[in-house]
Amino acid sequence: MPGHLDTSQPGPLVGCYIKLLRAREHLTTLRETIDSLGPHPYEIVEERNLQTLDRDFRLVGTADIQVFRRRIPMLPVIVGDVIHQVRSSLDHAVWQIAKPAIEKKTAFPICLHESGSGSTFYGSSKEPGVGLRCLKNVSQSAFEYIESIQPYKRLGEQDELWLLDELWNKDKHRALIVLDRPTWRDTFIISTANGRDLYEGEIKPNPTDDPDILLRLDSKSDSEVTFNPNPPLHVNFGEAGPLNGRAVVQVLVELHRYVTGIVLPGLERFV
Repeated sequence: MPGHLDTSQPGPLVGCYIKLLRAREHLTTLRETIDSLGPHPYEIVEERNLQTLDRDFRLVGTADIQVFRRRIPMLPVIVGDVIHQVRSSLDHAVWQIAKPAIEKKTAFPICLHESGSGSTFYGSSKEPGVGLRCLKNVSQSAFEYIESIQPYKRLGEQDELWLLDELWNKDKHRALIVLDRPTWRDTFIISTANGRDLYEGEIKPNPTDDPDILLRLDSKSDSEVTFNPNPPLHVNFGEAGPLNGRAVVQVLVELHRYVTGIVLPGLERFV
């Protein structure tokens, strides 16, 4: 989590930092909601497949997980609140820089490409780009700074500003998807009777239509399976793209830290 945000001393962008402080409060709520379930909300049980009699090792939730699932619909809302406050702080900062700001135009542009269309920073011969439209009436030095940290100048689709903008746009139209089941990241140990080798076909492919089955053994297998440890809960982004499968809290902390520690301090000198 980013360090202390001091909003007690009035400054040119104090309103922006207050938004970031609010975002951090939402982050704390999100983390507390996830942590409230405890370290091991799932367990693994063995069951016999009714058709094949194979030994299936299934991931199941403990009693506490049922309470937690009632909170799941609120998680994307909290995530959206964090994203909105962080993204909004950038637009508010540019309003402080523009002399004067222009209603419905002045904003912080975030572009994946430099030029070629109206959605790029500079645009094309037919239409001005987002950067030119949003940064009218800002000083040349401020314009150059904002252009220097655009995603196409840095990390492309992996850039913090691009990820922030993508999440912001998605949240305006639909709930951000998070996964409420754990991502299996741990190994298991199969101990065979008398130390024999695994026979061919003893480990069978997991069914594609039942992701809760972590391991399937042949019906004749007498091996013992040890899972260590039981899988913890991982709340991840579930949409396709650069964020797919990444931990929600970790991503939001990184975006918050980047805007708080790099972008806004860089803008302050132009107010």
